[in-house]
Amino acid sequence: MFNLTNPDRVIRVGVILLKGIAELIDVAPVELFRHVSHEFVDFLPSSVVPDQLKPQAHNFDFHWVSEAGPALPMPGTSGVTIVPTDSFETCPQLDIVIIGASGAIVPNLAEVQFLKKSYEESSALITVCFGMLGPMMAGLFEGKTVTAPRFALDGFKAVTPNTTWVDKRWVQDGKLWTSGTLLNGLDVVSAFIQHTWPSGEGTLTDVIMKMAAWPTGSDSYDDTV
Repeated sequence: MFNLTNPDRVIRVGVILLKGIAELIDVAPVELFRHVSHEFVDFLPSSVVPDQLKPQAHNFDFHWVSEAGPALPMPGTSGVTIVPTDSFETCPQLDIVIIGASGAIVPNLAEVQFLKKSYEESSALITVCFGMLGPMMAGLFEGKTVTAPRFALDGFKAVTPNTTWVDKRWVQDGKLWTSGTLLNGLDVVSAFIQHTWPSGEGTLTDVIMKMAAWPTGSDSYDDTV
């Protein structure tokens, strides 16, 4: 498994687009990785990001992946069309995977196989809102502690007895990170970045969080963000 904490190469981040209509808010949190990238911070003035903190940034390579790849643009919500960069066959091994809702309840066989492969090869798999349906149906939630949109938790508990469901904004179980609904994707990616790389006072992550008004990354619905 690739060491995300001390990477010795570019980190490959992949957004897996399953059939259906991609929920833009679900996949938008991928942008937080760009906020802590050299591409973003190196060109900011030192008055915004002190020069001594810029080496804490990382290099990311972003992949938008679907079964057919760029040959078949994918519809997104609010009239947006997403042109994938990779197909399941051409996509390189991913280090961080993000999956948002697509409107399709049941993934096809190729999608199930790619989800299993991506989970096995990656260092982290993050689901946002109903983006958890594909991984759940691929068997990736067996024996795991996870979350999902709050209003659907009781239903999932009834049909997946080998999975522990909790009512939180996000949950980590090993390299599996799951979130509640829609905007909780920002919560889980904020928490993931703080967990994976230096955070707290005097770090690049802290500066970027304050500058961009990131959510705190709290997992509790009782906390304000």
